[in-house]
Amino acid sequence: QAAAEVVTLVRAQLDEQGDGGVVLRQLEGSAMDFLWGWPPDRPPSSAESADEFFRGLVYATLSDARGLVEGLEASTVESFISSRLPMSSEALEPAVNAS
Repeated sequence: QAAAEVVTLVRAQLDEQGDGGVVLRQLEGSAMDFLWGWPPDRPPSSAESADEFFRGLVYATLSDARGLVEGLEASTVESFISSRLPMSSEALEPAVNAS
């Protein structure tokens, strides 16, 4: 959820800075490749993997085979990521209904 939030904020900024024309985007970017390539023995919710998974998913979603799309720079993406840190594995775990 946090990665989707960051991607949404980045894309909103791109839209604001754009010329108002239509932008065709592959919504998931390279996220499918990232997710299929994630090692199954490294749960994304573990403390050791949470930050790497979060960052990787954000970058993959905003990238294609050539890298970041729409003129994005890594520093811009990092500023949005930093606004959502510190991340912890607890933030990635679904809430448990105690009823």
